[in-house]
Amino acid sequence: MKHAKFIAEAKRNPMRMYARPADVLRDRRLDNLERLEILRIWESAARARADEIDLGGVMTALEEAQRKLSPSRDEG
Repeated sequence: MKHAKFIAEAKRNPMRMYARPADVLRDRRLDNLERLEILRIWESAARARADEIDLGGVMTALEEAQRKLSPSRDEG
């Protein structure tokens, strides 16, 4: 799958493209901005499907992945 097409599909349905949020971090095809965007879309989709999934577990994994990508406020 070409890079742009893959990115578009990952943004449309991150849960289909990745088994876990941590997998987004390991995908070398992505830059950090793409990773953050995919994780944010995943979070939004998870909230919309809260009655179908273990929202607490998913949100914890998403927050941890986003924290690893976001610069610390203590650094600087």
